[in-house]
Parts: sequence; C-alpha cells; structure tokens
Amino acid sequence: MTYRVAVNGFGRIGRDYLRCVLERGLFDDGVDVVAVNDVWDAATLTHLLRYDSAFGRLNHEVETVDGGIVVNGRHIDLSRLSDFCDCGKPGRRGDVT
Repeated sequence: MTYRVAVNGFGRIGRDYLRCVLERGLFDDGVDVVAVNDVWDAATLTHLLRYDSAFGRLNHEVETVDGGIVVNGRHIDLSRLSDFCDCGKPGRRGDVT
C-alpha cells in the first residue's frame, strides 16, 4: 500500500522528513510525498532542500519545475494555503498530512 503524504510547512522538520524518506528509500517502499504547503516560492524551497546548513548537500536530483519541486523525477506540488486542512483529505492531495 502506498501512502500519499502532504507536508504542511517546509522548514527544518518538513525538509528533514523529505530527506529521511529519500535516504531510506521509502519513495520506492510505500511513501509518496505529493504536496508541500509553505509561504516561500519553489526556487527558494528547492535551494533550501538541496543545501542544508545542518545536514549538508542532498545527494539526490532536485529541481524546480512548473511551480513545484521535482525530486528524483517525482513531482511534488507546492501550495501557499493559510488553511491546509483540505490538502490532507484522501483523493485531493494526500492520505496523511
């Protein structure tokens, strides 16, 4: 079973969660991060994910495409919602927020 995860906030904890999913190979083992909600733009979030001051450079392909982030060929949708409750509803964006 695959869990579609929506991350609310892409600060230290949100970025570290995605990094953990990547480093443990969970993208291929049932966890799919499909959305991120944060106030910053896609280019800034991509840079912060790629170059982390505490954990170093991310050893995965990361780029900004169509207002979202693409990590290892998988698109993560970005939003700037003040109320992120709807993004966690199954069938909309993620099964888990």
